[in-house]
Amino acid sequence: MSNHRAGLKRIWAALCAFAMCATVCVATGHAAFAKTATDDSNVVASLKYMSELNRLRQTNRARLTA
Repeated sequence: MSNHRAGLKRIWAALCAFAMCATVCVATGHAAFAKTATDDSNVVASLKYMSELNRLRQTNRARLTA
């Protein structure tokens, strides 16, 4: 009976380890996707800011005199 119980404990430990690995893999995938989406939105916001800044610089630029 003790051998049977030890075998069940090993199977249970293997299932728990597999569940933990699956959870980590899923969480890592979601974190990577969220980071990519955040990076993309930051790039878009930066490009909009820079284009607006360049537009303002062109309209407010002092004329050079020779």
